[in-house]
Amino acid sequence: MAKLLTSALALSLLLIGCGGSKSSDSKLVEKMPQGVWLGSLESSSGVFDHGVLALIAPNGELRLFTSSNEHLAGKF
Repeated sequence: MAKLLTSALALSLLLIGCGGSKSSDSKLVEKMPQGVWLGSLESSSGVFDHGVLALIAPNGELRLFTSSNEHLAGKF
């Protein structure tokens, strides 16, 4: 259950970090986020995990590493 919560929070963090644009251009192109992302997570009980490293491949493969020695994998 903790891993599921951690992965859901991590995904939320990544999506929030993407942000948006208020461009009036009608030709918007969806772009896959890729690269190395650093951040922190907070569980619903208020516990912080200050070390989260996310690696996102161009094909959408996602690897999350936390400072509490968890490794999560999935597709973005």
